[in-house]
Amino acid sequence: MIMTDDAINTIVAKYVGVPFKHNGRELDDGLDCLGLIYCLYKDLGIEFPSDDGEPIAEDWHKTDPDRYIRNLLVLGKSAETPRKLDLVYFYMKGAVRHAGIMVDDNRFIHTLTNRNSRITRLAKYWSYALAGVRRMI
Repeated sequence: MIMTDDAINTIVAKYVGVPFKHNGRELDDGLDCLGLIYCLYKDLGIEFPSDDGEPIAEDWHKTDPDRYIRNLLVLGKSAETPRKLDLVYFYMKGAVRHAGIMVDDNRFIHTLTNRNSRITRLAKYWSYALAGVRRMI
């Protein structure tokens, strides 16, 4: 599917400011980082799973810290340098526990616990925490 930059930017804009909700998979109800990725990619026509088929407890990273990365590595293909619409994922507290989608070559959209989704520069903390890039298209 080929979309114009304006069409992509319009879709991304509708996800800015969405409240965080653990296991959230509906735009109107709130989203966690996986839900944000799932919904945004779905709107862009990109297949992405909403979960791995198992319940996701709030402390999943304590019992299975490799869960997120294990499931991300089977999607798309690895890329060295992030570009628009790539999935980026991050180490947080010793495990890959967070992800977002690049909206251009320098910024990504994501959501964190107790924060609305936002667009952030891939700089400083985030560039150091970057664990990898998956090219979905």
